[in-house]
Amino acid sequence: MAQAESTKTQNLFISSISMAKNHAATYRSNVVICPSENGEQCHKSQWHIGIIIFLDKNQNKQVDDNEKIILHEKTNLKYGSLDWRGTLSSPSLTFMTKHNGLPIGSNGSFFYCSFQDLPNKRFVLSKMGHIRIETTQNC
Repeated sequence: MAQAESTKTQNLFISSISMAKNHAATYRSNVVICPSENGEQCHKSQWHIGIIIFLDKNQNKQVDDNEKIILHEKTNLKYGSLDWRGTLSSPSLTFMTKHNGLPIGSNGSFFYCSFQDLPNKRFVLSKMGHIRIETTQNC
């Protein structure tokens, strides 16, 4: 079950980043991925509970009444922790429409740290919005 959670988390973030890039280009709006406890608003450092992806028309990195939530996914991690460490120390990722959906200023890494005897994973997000997966000792 711990291995399945690790794989599911990896797949979730690969697909979420692709979805955010595509929506930013298609809807001509910034798109934000952030941790969320309730699926309606961003909550700092709650990646282990869930995420939301939303169109951020006014670019304030918060869900407002006129902004559409594209995806709400519960992570509910039991066998590991998840943390985002980005270049701007922002608790969210923004994919910018004026840069064709690229995560300008949002490059960094997610760290999935296993509570079990499994390798820890680092999901590295490049400036071009590509992800590579690494095994890491740092958590």
